[in-house]
Amino acid sequence: MATSTKYSRYYVYIKPVITNKYVRSFAPYIFSLISLIIFIIFAIRPTVLTIIELQKSIQDNQEILTKLEEKSTNLTNGKRNLESLDPDLLIKINNKLPKNPSITNLIGSLQSSAANIATVSALQVQPVTIYENTTDQNAPQNLEEIAFSFNSQGSYIQLITILENLAKSSRFLNLTSAVINKGSEGGTSLSVTGKSYYLKQ
Repeated sequence: MATSTKYSRYYVYIKPVITNKYVRSFAPYIFSLISLIIFIIFAIRPTVLTIIELQKSIQDNQEILTKLEEKSTNLTNGKRNLESLDPDLLIKINNKLPKNPSITNLIGSLQSSAANIATVSALQVQPVTIYENTTDQNAPQNLEEIAFSFNSQGSYIQLITILENLAKSSRFLNLTSAVINKGSEGGTSLSVTGKSYYLKQ
């Protein structure tokens, strides 16, 4: 009975509104407009989200394009500067970092550092692939290394001179260790280990 009374009270409040001629005449339009707005919101939302994502993608691609254009400009300028270098300097650069292992060149460079100064007692170069047939001429060049060890005997001053000559070598050398030992009979020896580099395609 209480429930019936509660609903009847709501009916008393709502009935005047429902029976109002203005409400009855405009209600279909209002509900249609609300339905249309809801439909438009749900219909347009995916499109708006897609547009936002596309806009962000365009901005990211524009940044990438700008960086690529900048890189292309730098490479062009670098190539132009390289071509304008003195030919003798280009030869020195190619000797410092050749496009193949050039083992004979490396051995000659190590031996010449001690020429007419001290005795070379040992010289060892780790195995390396001298030639590898590649079909892709546009493949990127990778920096490869050649490990070596070098022993020499002489006076302390002579061995220091050898180290200075190695630092001035025509081949780029990275000395990982250099040890000078004084023998029991007064002789002094130098043991050097290091790496040389070349460009491999």
